[in-house]
Amino acid sequence: PTSARFVQELLRLIIGLVRPEVAKVLSDHASFFTEISVCDYYFVTQKPSVIAVASILNALDCIDSFQLSTDSRFIFLQDVSSMVKMDIESDY
Repeated sequence: PTSARFVQELLRLIIGLVRPEVAKVLSDHASFFTEISVCDYYFVTQKPSVIAVASILNALDCIDSFQLSTDSRFIFLQDVSSMVKMDIESDY
């Protein structure tokens, strides 16, 4: 699957944690970050799932805590981590 497809699937985990309009903004931002990743060859060499998670993490930085609470953010990130079998707290 492509990075964009991973973003779509992973963002399904946020349904019910935020209002639909917030999920849309998050999706738009994550999709944008995924799209611009192809402009740098470094990202072409990375796994699509890694690009997707990085795009989502960057998109989350664009959403304030009034739109997505810290608790909901934590639950979502735990779900993403579990789904992609990735330690999102790791520096590597």
